[in-house]
Amino acid sequence: MLNNKQNIAALSVMVALLSACGGGGGDSSSSAAGNQAVQANPSSAPQKPAITGDLSCQSGVCALPASAVSDAVGKVYQLQNNTSQDMQLTVNGPLTTNWNAVVTQVDSDILGYGRVGGGARGTDAAADAVLEQQMQQFYDHAAAYGQIAGRAQARMRVEKRAVAAARYYAVNDSRQWYDSIGSRTLSTTMKASYALPSGGTVYVWAQNDAAAVTAQQAAFLAERFANSVYPIEAAVISEPWGPVNPSWQGITLDAGTKDVHLVLAQLNQPANAFTGLMGYVSPLNALLKSGASDPSCGKTDCSAFSNSNEALVTFLNVDTLVAADDGVNWSQNGKGPALALSTLGHEYQHLLYGYNKVFRRMAGAARSTTWENELAAQTMGYLVAADTYQGGRGDNANSHPDLRSGGDFSQFLAQPACNLKRWSAMSGDSVGTTCYPKALATGMLMLHQYGAGVMKPWVTGSNVGERALDDGLAAVGGGDYGSLMQQLYTSLALADFAPWPAGYGFPAKQLSLPANRYFPGGKTISLPPIPVSPGEVQLSTDPTQEAYRLSLAPLGGQVTITVPANSRLSLVKR
Repeated sequence: MLNNKQNIAALSVMVALLSACGGGGGDSSSSAAGNQAVQANPSSAPQKPAITGDLSCQSGVCALPASAVSDAVGKVYQLQNNTSQDMQLTVNGPLTTNWNAVVTQVDSDILGYGRVGGGARGTDAAADAVLEQQMQQFYDHAAAYGQIAGRAQARMRVEKRAVAAARYYAVNDSRQWYDSIGSRTLSTTMKASYALPSGGTVYVWAQNDAAAVTAQQAAFLAERFANSVYPIEAAVISEPWGPVNPSWQGITLDAGTKDVHLVLAQLNQPANAFTGLMGYVSPLNALLKSGASDPSCGKTDCSAFSNSNEALVTFLNVDTLVAADDGVNWSQNGKGPALALSTLGHEYQHLLYGYNKVFRRMAGAARSTTWENELAAQTMGYLVAADTYQGGRGDNANSHPDLRSGGDFSQFLAQPACNLKRWSAMSGDSVGTTCYPKALATGMLMLHQYGAGVMKPWVTGSNVGERALDDGLAAVGGGDYGSLMQQLYTSLALADFAPWPAGYGFPAKQLSLPANRYFPGGKTISLPPIPVSPGEVQLSTDPTQEAYRLSLAPLGGQVTITVPANSRLSLVKR
């Protein structure tokens, strides 16, 4: 999950194990041996009309409804080309040159180009590629790992092995951690700990030969994780670990594992607080080293086992956390600590995603997707950070870290078009891209419009890719992937409206989590309205982009528009 949010490589290296590690929720639909993504039969799906939407169309001529004359400015009329061919349409109605038109081209690939999920955040493309490569190798050997698991379970029954008890660590204890991206072993010291609502403990470790971490800084991270990040993500999605699919038993962490480790390391060479890799998660760390002793490892690559940290662990860039705005006086409201917390929320989602989409499903099941994993991570990073930094957009001490100047949201407005489904950072990839800013804006749109209920069906369900996201959107009445993309880009054409027109943009939202084991009295997170100036929106007129503006020049209220295949047209009254 290398995120342009200032580098948070969530080394979802395993996207399956912990990379976007899915929490341990209790969705029985994805916990049995048959946990494979449901593949719809295209031939059985009902055929849509060629053109659908708010206009009446016949033989290439579409008419705005009679109400368009009296409808208020800001009213949106939508059309969808459901065919695989470009269509030239003539639109009639009270159109003027003041009207806005936006075309959203929707990628019809259900899974997307970058089919292997990763788990880092930041601007370090090389680190993101390392994670994706590791995930690719993991999936390539998943079936063999399932066979290793079967033999491990047989040995455990014969030897009647007992499950090792979780180890307790005290402040100043030492431990070594393997850094998957840097391919190095780190010597660290435990700086702080905090009890988790689940009964486990979060431990904060600092690399010994990197920037010094004070007790105050470590305590801030531990407390925010235990009282905000962990319970919010558990309530919204699931626990980070629990029972796994039988095909993974014997080679993964015990189902009762509850402790979480946060390792503060220098992830950038040379050290950098705001550029490069911000953090990462590697699902491989949920594997047991004992798997490397299987006889098949002479022919199968078992480095995933031998390099495992055997823990639920998230790596964070230490220089980001300890950065002081004035270079001297550190504050938890500073730019660095705020970004570190947002990154932690982002990376931790990778743990939940990996657990749910990899280990609760049969070994070798349909692979998860990078874009879907990263979109979920950006969504949760935004939600979690809003619990601590409640000031919305701006640059003061209480402003949301993702909404400060130069952050992902500002980057999205400056370059909105980015095809999420092309997300890939593999070396030599001439097609793939990374879309952290757009992923953030998309996640924000879902939360401000529909609330957090979109997350659980999406991340804990059995589907992957577009179908998984559609599961979440359906649960909250949010349409589907295509309509969400149209809603996002249409919102940019409405940036000058305050408040935001109903159904668009980023209005104020009170997210209420019902009473649960993590929040016995319930929990409310307030999302303030997010203003956008029209001058900030740099939506291109280039029709090769995923989304673009059209200049209308109607004659007598009539205009001819070409709507590309599988695309959506939005007309905004002015």
